[in-house]
Amino acid sequence: AKEKYQEALTTRPNFPDALIGQARIAFMEKNPDQALSLTEQALKADPKSIESWIMKGDLQRAAGRHAESLQTFQKILQLDADNVPAYLGRAAEHLALGKVAEAKKDIEAVRSRVPGHPLANYLSAHVSFQEKNLNAAQDSLQQVLKVIPGHMPSLLLMGNVHYLQGQFSQAES
Repeated sequence: AKEKYQEALTTRPNFPDALIGQARIAFMEKNPDQALSLTEQALKADPKSIESWIMKGDLQRAAGRHAESLQTFQKILQLDADNVPAYLGRAAEHLALGKVAEAKKDIEAVRSRVPGHPLANYLSAHVSFQEKNLNAAQDSLQQVLKVIPGHMPSLLLMGNVHYLQGQFSQAES
């Protein structure tokens, strides 16, 4: 894939899709600085590229730069008010910053656009867990695991829910 993206850039320099493809590879190869640099190049080439903005927000979130990531996801929603990945990213950042009420609004925005979205359910489980509503958290996680059986973050959170409910054998499994 790396070679194909480079080939695309040879024929069309600064092609945003190819730059974002390379950025994804750089991130998977544990080179976040290069990934961010490629993403910035893509944004220079096309400042309205939603995919590039999402990549930037995801990279900022992965680096723990929550306030910057939050601003990036807000920028995406200014460009595309129905962008589900931006709502999910912003909800995750709100949770990271302890802004549960704002996260709930974004989760509901996703649910109104894509009912039953597994990542909206996962984030909802986090909200319920933070609010100590373990039954609601468990219900949301079960919905995620029906669709994505091996979703590791959901499995880990489910283990915590079971542990706090005193279901120790369930928590172990």
